Amino acid sequence: MESQAKSWIYLLPNGEMAGDMKQGTEKMSIVKGYRISSKTFRHLVKVGVVKKIEKELLISTANSNEHFNPGETLNK
Repeated sequence: MESQAKSWIYLLPNGEMAGDMKQGTEKMSIVKGYRISSKTFRHLVKVGVVKKIEKELLISTANSNEHFNPGETLNK
């Protein structure tokens, strides 16, 4: 059976990124000090505590200068 590449990543509440659910539960378990189950992790994704972000969206947003100009000032 071939493994398929995931088209998303998880953004954890502490700002870290995880490539898959296993990595996400491990990182959250270290931060929390107790084991986070996969069921709990899925629930956190469902309620929006953990964000599931499409990789294409993340890449295209990071490279886009149309909507965000870091040199722009608000008071012109």
